[in-house]
Amino acid sequence: MSMIITMPPPTIAVIIPVFNRIQMVIDALESVAAQSLLPTQVIVVDDGSTDNTADEVQRWFARDGLAFETCLIRQANLGAATARNRGIERVSGTGLIAFLDSDDLWPVDYLERARNCMVESTDAIAASCDWISVDAEGDRQRLVHLGHITQRTTEKFFLDDRPKISGTVCRRWAVRKINGFEAASQPGEAHQFLLRLSLIGPWCYMRGLPIIYRCVRDDSQDDGPYSRKYAQRLLIRAQLSDDLITREGGDRAISAHLWRPHLARMWYRAGRRSIKLGNVEAAQYCFHRATQLRPWGIKGQWWRLRLALRT
Repeated sequence: MSMIITMPPPTIAVIIPVFNRIQMVIDALESVAAQSLLPTQVIVVDDGSTDNTADEVQRWFARDGLAFETCLIRQANLGAATARNRGIERVSGTGLIAFLDSDDLWPVDYLERARNCMVESTDAIAASCDWISVDAEGDRQRLVHLGHITQRTTEKFFLDDRPKISGTVCRRWAVRKINGFEAASQPGEAHQFLLRLSLIGPWCYMRGLPIIYRCVRDDSQDDGPYSRKYAQRLLIRAQLSDDLITREGGDRAISAHLWRPHLARMWYRAGRRSIKLGNVEAAQYCFHRATQLRPWGIKGQWWRLRLALRT
């Protein structure tokens, strides 16, 4: 007579990176504590805050009645990717990892839906739900539905139709297989993480209420003129997307007729932005790469010629 062995459902660890967001991170923690299915472990990584954020988190952790293990890690200001990786290193004994940014919020059944998805879809390496963005006053800005991401997932993510990291729960073994987040990919580390993760297995979609993505500008984290930061972001995203295709096997998951023009446009936009900032060398590389990908692209060729004549 054969025995049927039933595996217990996986437990969940929550990782929250934070920098100078006292009230927001407390709100995020309250949304964790209000879950219908509580995590077994909550890890907050303070990324070198210059205010009292870490102390307030410690005080919140010291309150009575918390039904999960807590851990506060303090590090120098090294960025969200490194902070999340420190949290991943500290996770112990759970099958799932849920990431929550300090300015985002979960509906009360978020972790329960995530676990149910992963139990029902044993081959899925991650599950994501819809997200809604709100402004500083809490007014709705945008609602993004993601029910279609279970098919051709890498392609959908590459073409910018992707979930938020705060709305994604991953299998711990899968996170470790890709070695977590790439510290050198900031900004854009979360997008790159999801893309790399999508290459190793199927994705699951969580029906139900969306997570809340709070679009709040934080001047304490400003490290330069917006236009310069935007240019850097475009350059980094173009390079990361290029690496995914040429080095990490993305070309096997995405049709060439989709990734080539999309990637060429990314390089072209990065080049135009670099010109506005007077970075001719970066612009030349961007337009060179754009025309390599799309030789018939007239705009890219025109800008290459114009820069060549200028120099």
